[in-house]
Amino acid sequence: MRLIPLLISAVLGNGNVGPLGTPSDNYKFTTTLYKDTDAQLVFEWSTTATDFNGRLTLTSAIPLQYSWIGLGFGPGMLNAQMIVCHNLGNSSVAFHEHYSDTSYAPPLDYQSPAITTTLTGQATTNVQDCSFTRPLAPNDGIHLNIQPDSPMSMIWAFNPQSGINYEGKRFTHHQTNNRGAMNVILSQGAAIPTSTVSFTMKQIHGFGMMATWLVLLPFGAFYARYCKSIAGWLIMKVIVQITGVIALVAFIFVVAFSGIPFEPSRPHTVFGITIASIVGVQVVLGFMSLVGLSNEDASQYRDVAREPREILPWVIYAVLLGVWILLFIGAEIYFKVYIARSDLGYSKVLQTTQPIMNLEKLSLKEGNKVSFTWATLDKAILDGKLYVVANGKYVYDISHWIKSHPGGQIILQAVAGTDISNDYFHESGYDAEEFVPQKDAPFEHRGTNQGITELTHQDIIKARKQSINSLQSYRMTTINGFHLPVFNEQDWTFIQRARRTHVHTRLAVQKLASLCVGEIRQDYSPYSASDSQYNQVGRSFDPSEYRRYALTRVTNETPTGAQKGYFRFRFCILFPYDIRDNQPVNFLPGQAIEIQVRINGERISRYYTPISGDLNAFEVLIKIEPNGAMCQYLIGQQPGDRQFKIRGPFGNSLLPPPENFYRGEFFPETVFFFAGGSGITPFIQLINHLYLSTRTTLKVVQDYEATLSDELTIAVGDYVQIIHHYYDGWCYGINLSNNREGAFPVGCTLPNAPVNVVLFNISDGNETMGSNVIEGAQLAFPQLVTAYRLTSKSLSGERIMPILSSYSRNLQVVVCGPNGMNSTIVDMLSEYRGPWNDNLRILGGESW
Repeated sequence: MRLIPLLISAVLGNGNVGPLGTPSDNYKFTTTLYKDTDAQLVFEWSTTATDFNGRLTLTSAIPLQYSWIGLGFGPGMLNAQMIVCHNLGNSSVAFHEHYSDTSYAPPLDYQSPAITTTLTGQATTNVQDCSFTRPLAPNDGIHLNIQPDSPMSMIWAFNPQSGINYEGKRFTHHQTNNRGAMNVILSQGAAIPTSTVSFTMKQIHGFGMMATWLVLLPFGAFYARYCKSIAGWLIMKVIVQITGVIALVAFIFVVAFSGIPFEPSRPHTVFGITIASIVGVQVVLGFMSLVGLSNEDASQYRDVAREPREILPWVIYAVLLGVWILLFIGAEIYFKVYIARSDLGYSKVLQTTQPIMNLEKLSLKEGNKVSFTWATLDKAILDGKLYVVANGKYVYDISHWIKSHPGGQIILQAVAGTDISNDYFHESGYDAEEFVPQKDAPFEHRGTNQGITELTHQDIIKARKQSINSLQSYRMTTINGFHLPVFNEQDWTFIQRARRTHVHTRLAVQKLASLCVGEIRQDYSPYSASDSQYNQVGRSFDPSEYRRYALTRVTNETPTGAQKGYFRFRFCILFPYDIRDNQPVNFLPGQAIEIQVRINGERISRYYTPISGDLNAFEVLIKIEPNGAMCQYLIGQQPGDRQFKIRGPFGNSLLPPPENFYRGEFFPETVFFFAGGSGITPFIQLINHLYLSTRTTLKVVQDYEATLSDELTIAVGDYVQIIHHYYDGWCYGINLSNNREGAFPVGCTLPNAPVNVVLFNISDGNETMGSNVIEGAQLAFPQLVTAYRLTSKSLSGERIMPILSSYSRNLQVVVCGPNGMNSTIVDMLSEYRGPWNDNLRILGGESW
C-alpha cells in the first residue's frame, strides 16, 4: 500500500514526540532498504527481552532539506502504525507517531503519550541519522504488540527534500520509488523485501467498476426496458448483463490478487460485499425469469421471480438516492463548519481604515524572502510572471492556478501585479452600506448670463488676497476627515459587476500561503501629496502600484464632420475605501496616469491625462486611431465587463504651489499653452482645475438672484460646491450656507488660482478635442481664457510673438504635442528671446 495518504496529511509538530533516551551500544542486524545513485537508506536494529531498538540512516547525493524517514508496522497504509523521523532544519531530528484509521483518509496523530523514544540523531547536508527505541509489548490497547520471533510485515518511505503541504508544514509525500515493504523476523535478522501494493491495479479496479456500473449495466437495463420492439432484444440483454457480471467478478479479482489485505470492517469492503450480493440475487432472479420464458413447466416460477425483481431496483434507487443526499448534507455541514470562513458578509466599512483580514499564514514560514518594490513587481509581470500581493505586503505566485482556477484565466491575468486582499476575503458588495449615490444634476437649465459682471485678472487677484484666510478656514471645517468617493448609481452597478470577487475558503487561503515567494518593500522615499488627508492607514501610497478600476461610462464626443472619433472614458476604482497613507486627493494639472491591459497575450500600457476627477473616479479623453492598440481595445469594451490596471499619478504640477502666490514668490499670471493633437488633454485638465472644478469649496464674489425655479440664489461671501458643469457658463451646485441646490453662473465664484490661460491649438483639422470644455471655461470667465487655432503652416513667430509680447511679466509656457511640433515651437521661442523662455515646460508623450 502506498504511503502517500499518510505522508501528505501528517503535520509536523502535531505528532506525538517521545522523550530523549540513552542509545544502544550496537545494532545486531542491518539491511539496505533503498539504494541508487542519488540516495541510500539503511535500517539497523536489535531486540532485547523488552525493547526494539532501531536506527535509520539516509545518505543523499543531493542536499537534504527538511527530509523525513518513515517506518511502519503493518502490511500497508490502511492498517499500519507509523513512526516518522523529521529533519527539523536546524541539524536536529525528532520522531512523531501516527496511525491509520483503516480507510482511504489521512492518518491520525496519537493523542496518548508516545512510546517511541528518540535516542540520538542529527541531520547534515547529506546525511540524516535517527536512532530510536520502542517497547515490544506496550500492552496499552493502542500501540501494536510486536512478536520478535514471528514474521511481521513492515513498510518504509522517505523524502529527501520535503516541500510545504496543504497545512503549511514541511511534510509532503515521497516520490514514486522512495517507498517499499518487507517481511521481517526481528529476532533472527531476516528481512525479505516484498512487493508493495500496486496502485495501478487499484486504478484498474476503480475505473473498471465505474465503467461497469455507470455504463454497461445501465445500458442493459435501458435496452431491455425501451427496445423490446427490436428483434433479438432478449439476446442483447442477456449478453450485456452476463458481460457486466463477468466484468464485476474480474475487477473484484484484480484487486483481490493485488496484495491488498482483506479488511472486512472497512466501509469499502462492506459496501462491495453488499452490492456483490445484490448482483448475485439479480442474476438468480434473472435466470429464473429467462427459463420461464422458454420452458412452460418453469413459467410458474417466473411470476415469483418477477416480484422481487420489480421491487429490488426501486430499493436500490432509494438507497443510492439516500446515500447521495446524506453525502451532500454531510459535505455541506463539513464545509460550513470546517472549511468556510465566518468573517464574511456585508460588514460596514469604517471611513478611517480598510478592514482587510490579517492572516498570519499569508507569509513565508521558512527561507529568504525576495524583496520587491511595486515597480520591480511590475517588471516581473511584464517578464511573464504571475504574481499577486495580499495585505499589501506578501507576494504570491499564482501561476499554479492558471489551469484550475474556478474563475478562469481572465481574472488571474487581470489581477496580476495588484493587491488581491479585497477580492480574496470579501463579497462583492461588502461595502454597500457605505455607498451614498451622487445626486444627478438636471439634464439642462434655462438661465442666461445676463447681468453677470465679467471678472478680470486683477479682480481675481484682489479677491484672492482678501479671501484666502477665510476660504482656507471654511474648507477645514467642511471637510470631514476623508475625501469620500463620488459615485452615481450607474458607477456603483458597474463597479460591483467588475469586481467578480469570490470568497475563498480556508483551504484556498492555505493554498495561497504555500505560494508565497517574496515581500513588498517600501520604495526609496514615501510619496508626498500636499492635499492628502490620509496618514494613519499603515500602508504608504506608491504611484507605481497598479490598482484596479471598472469602466463605468463611455461617451462619444466626436464633433460633426470629424475625421477621427473622440471618446470620453470614465473609470472608477473597484475598492474606494482601500486607501493609503499620503494618498493624493486630486490630480494636479500636468499629471498623468498609466493604463495597462492585456491584448492577445501581451501586456501593453499607455499614459493618459485625467481631464477631471480624482483617484477614485476620473475621466480620460482619447482620440481613436485606426491602428491604436489601446484605443481600439478600449472602444470595444462594455462598462463593467473587465477590470483595468491603472497606476499613478505621474509627473509634476504645471503650476507652482498656491502658497507661492500668497508669499510673493513666483506664480504665473499667464500660462501660454501650445497644444497639438491629443496633447490638448493636459490643457483641458488645467482649465478644469482652474475654472471648472467640482466638489471643491469655492467663494462667491458676485451676487446672483434666482429668476427661475431651478436656479439658486447666492450672495457675496457664501461658499458653494459645484456638482455639475453645463459648459455654457452655468453650473449646478449647492450653497453650503443654507444647503440649497440649483443652477447658478460659474462666473459668480472665485477660481482656484488667479491665472490667465492662452491656448494655441495647432491643428490641421476642423475639430478640437474637448472643445465643449474650452468653450465652457471661456463663457464662465471670458476675461481669463483665450484660445487661438493655428495650422501647422500658419505657425510662425510673426503670428505668435505679438500675442506673447502683450503679456510682459510672470509668464509660463507649456508645449505639448508630437515631437516634431514641440521642437519647432521650442526653436521658435529660442529665436525670439523674451521672458517666455525663463519658464518653459515641455510635456513628452509619457505625460499625456
